[in-house]
Order: sequence, then structure tokens, then C-alpha cells
Amino acid sequence: MPPCSSPPSSPACSRPSATRSPSLSTSASGPRPAPPAPVTGDERRRALIGLLPACGLFLVVLGGIYLGVFTPTEAAAFGVVGTGIIAVFNRVGLPAFVQSLRETTTATGMIFLIIIGAEVFNGFMALDFGLAPDHAAIWFGIIVLVVVEVGLITPPVGLNVFVINKMAKDVPMRETFKGVLPFLLSDAVRVALLLAFPALTYGLLGAFGY
Repeated sequence: MPPCSSPPSSPACSRPSATRSPSLSTSASGPRPAPPAPVTGDERRRALIGLLPACGLFLVVLGGIYLGVFTPTEAAAFGVVGTGIIAVFNRVGLPAFVQSLRETTTATGMIFLIIIGAEVFNGFMALDFGLAPDHAAIWFGIIVLVVVEVGLITPPVGLNVFVINKMAKDVPMRETFKGVLPFLLSDAVRVALLLAFPALTYGLLGAFGY
């Protein structure tokens, strides 16, 4: 800065303020986040009070089952009625009620599919398809292994597909699922052949005398 030619008492020669601008006071690591606001005791009490109805319903339903007051089916009905009462007191709106019905229907459908699959599995296990017990066990075991393998590459929950997609991070998930479609078709043909011709599973063992 050039020397001042005016008298020392002149405002033009006054020293610059020592206060720094905000841009210079910013730390090198960038702005720091503000600390979280402390939770007051009243907020904690209100949160705990809000949990009491759900916890009470949970204890009544399970306690009623274990004490023999009502059966599990009756306990489920009691839980539905209790949940409805809690929803009314909490002024749950119609959109939330419709959404809860949709989610309940989806979960119920999944449970019924599991039950139906278990019944089909039990009936399948009771059949021998005209095979010797050892041959039937080998045939069924191989079919189970093949079907489990197919499930690992079947969308939308194919575990192996997600693993492959993680390895190829630049490939979209949709393209990865498209890539396994030929393998799914070949597996479908393989399962059909094993079901139609059980000898394919134990024929090689029979050739070696097992």
C-alpha cells in the first residue's frame, strides 16, 4: 500500500479496521453444522405417553394368549378392534386408513401363499411317482437344488443378481435382470425335463451300480 501524503489526522490516512470480513473468517474445513437442539423433558414425556396405547395393546393381546383368556384368532380380532380405537382417538385420516388396508391385504396374501405352498409341498412329498424310495429321494433333492438356484437369479429378489450388479457398478439393475433372462429360460427347460424324465437324476448312479 503506498504511503499517505495527507496529514496524519486526515481520514484518508486513517488505519484500516482490524475487523476481518466474513469470507476471511471461514475455516478451511468449511462451515460446521449446528449442534442438534437438546430434547426437553416435556418432549420426552409426550413421546412416552404416545407409546402407551400401542404398548398396552401389545401386552393385552400377548398376555391374553399366554394366560388362556382367548385363542390366537380371538386375540387377532381383539388387536384389530383395539388398533381401530387407537386410530379413532388419534384422528387418523381416510388416506392413511386406506393405505393400512392395502398393506394388510398384501401381507395377508403373502401369508396365504406361504400356507398354500406348504400344503402343496406336503402333498408332493406324499407321492412316490412310481419310483423306489431311494430314487424318489435323489430326484426330489436335485429338483429342490435346481429350483433354489433358479430363485437366486429370479427378479425381483434374486440374490446373485444383486451381487453381480454390485460388482458392475456402471450397469443399471434393469440391464442386469435382462441379462439373466436367457438363463431363466434354460433353467425352466431343465426343470421341465427333470420333472418329465426322473431317470435323468438317478440314471448315472444306476449305471455305476448305486
